[in-house]
Amino acid sequence: MKRFLFTMLLCVTGPLFSLAQVMTNNNVAITITSGATITVNGAIQNNVGTTISNSGTIRLNGDFVNNSLSNLFGASSGSVNMFGGLQNISGSSVTRFNNLTLSGTGNKILQRDIETGATGTGTLNLNDRVLDLNSYSLYVINPLPSAITRTTGFIQSETDPIAGYGTVFWLAGNISAPKSYTIPLGNAASGDYLPVTLDFTSNGIGASGNIQVSMYPTNTAAIPNNRPLPTGLPVLTNFAGVENAANTIDRFWLVDLNDYTTLPSSNITFTYRDSEWSTGSNTIIESSLVPQRHDFSTWSLPLAGVINTTANTMVVNGVNSYSMIWTLAGNTSPLPVELIEFTADPVNNSEVLCKWITASEINNDYFVVERSRDGSGFEYVGTVDGAGNSVGTLSYNFTDTSPFKGISYYRLKQVDFNGAYSYSQIAAVRITGIDQQVSIYPNPSSGDVYLVTDNLESVTIPVSLFDASGRLVYQKEIYGNKVEQFDFSSLAKGIYSLKVTLPDEQSVFRLVLQ
Repeated sequence: MKRFLFTMLLCVTGPLFSLAQVMTNNNVAITITSGATITVNGAIQNNVGTTISNSGTIRLNGDFVNNSLSNLFGASSGSVNMFGGLQNISGSSVTRFNNLTLSGTGNKILQRDIETGATGTGTLNLNDRVLDLNSYSLYVINPLPSAITRTTGFIQSETDPIAGYGTVFWLAGNISAPKSYTIPLGNAASGDYLPVTLDFTSNGIGASGNIQVSMYPTNTAAIPNNRPLPTGLPVLTNFAGVENAANTIDRFWLVDLNDYTTLPSSNITFTYRDSEWSTGSNTIIESSLVPQRHDFSTWSLPLAGVINTTANTMVVNGVNSYSMIWTLAGNTSPLPVELIEFTADPVNNSEVLCKWITASEINNDYFVVERSRDGSGFEYVGTVDGAGNSVGTLSYNFTDTSPFKGISYYRLKQVDFNGAYSYSQIAAVRITGIDQQVSIYPNPSSGDVYLVTDNLESVTIPVSLFDASGRLVYQKEIYGNKVEQFDFSSLAKGIYSLKVTLPDEQSVFRLVLQ
C-alpha cells in the first residue's frame, strides 16, 4: 500500500491525483488554490497539527478522518466532494466543512458530529445520496434556507432514543418572516423522503437561535407498538388511561427552537408513511388523524391540523410553542390531557374545600367528587360540570358541607361524554375535635402505605411492622398530626401487623401487601 506523508507545505494549483489507499497528513499545512482540484482515490487521514487552506476542491473516494486538534479547514471556502461508495466521516475532532457535496454510489455515514456552511455561505449538497447521521448531529452554520440542497437525496435521522437521536441543528439566527426551512429527512431502508418544513409567519429574535429536528419510526408489529417511546414520555395512554398505541401513528418527531428571546410562529409540515398507520396492530382511520404534542409533562389538546392523505402530510398552523414531542393520533381516541392539581383542605374545621386545575380538556363532560372513611371504599359527594373542550388552564372547586369527622379521603373522577373516566390522586383531610385517631390507606397495598394521625401534636409515635411469623421487619418513629408515607415495596407479599404506639394505647392494623 502506498502512503503519502506530507511533512512540508503543499501548494496545489492544478489537478492532483492520489492512487493511495490512505493519504495521511501529519502536522503539515496544505494549500489548495482557487480552481485547483485534488483527487484522492482512497481515504484522507488528517493527524494532529494538520491544516488545509482549501480554496479549490478535494475529491474523495474513501473515508474522511479528522484527528487534527486544529480547525482543520480554518476560514477557507473551498469544497469537499465525497464521490465514492459507502464513505464514513470520522476522527477525534469535529470537522467544519464549508461546501460539502455528496455524490457517487453509496451512503455517507457520520461517525461523529460535523458542521457545514462554515463561512456562513457554504452549502451541503446531498444530490441523490443519503447522509446517515448514525446518532450524531449535523450543525448547519449557514443561516439561509438554501444552505442544504438536494435532488433525490436526504438526511437519515432515524435512530431511536436508546441508540441516541440523530439530530439536525440549523443555526438560523434572527428570522425575518416569511421564511421557510425544509429539513430534508428520510428513511434509508425504504427510500422514502420524509421532510419536516417550518414556514415561519412571524419574526424570531436571537442571533444564536437554532432549529433542532429529529425523528424516528417505531415497530408496528411490536405489542404494544410505538416502542421505544421518546425520552421524557413515560407512557402512551389515552384519556381513559388505556394503552393507545393502536390508535397512534408509528412515528415520533422532536422539534425545538433554542436561544430565541422572541420565539417566531410557524406552520409545520410533517410527513409520514402509509405503513406507519395501516399495518401491524394499528386500528387507525387515516383521515381521522390529528396532531398532538407533549411538552415532557402533559399532552396538548388535538390541534387543528390539515391532513393530505395522498401526500401523507400533516400541516399544523400557528405553532408558537416548541421543545415538543410530536405524533399523530386518531381523533376518536386522543392522547390524554393530565390534571395539573387536586387538593382537599378543611375550612373552619367544619367543611372540606376541594380544588382542582386542568391544563386543557378533551370531551370532558363532568367531574365527580368522592370521599372515603378508609381510603378504599369511596362514595359520591357532588358533581361539577366540565368545559367539554378547552385549550387553556381552568380552575374548579367544590365544598363538602357535611364531611366525616376525623380522618377522611377525597378523590376526583373525570367523566367523558362517551362515559370513559379516570381518577385523580387521593387527598387526606382531618376534621379535628374528636378522640385520637390513627388510620392507614390503601389497604391492601402494592407497597406505598400512608399513616394518618390526628390530635397528636408534638407527640413522638413509634411505628413497627411485623410479618406473619411475628418477626420485626421495619421500625420508625414519626410525629403526630401529619400524613406519613411508608415504602414497603421491597417486602414480600403477604399479611403483616402494623403497630402504632400512642401515648395511652396501641393501635394494631392488619396490613395486606399484594
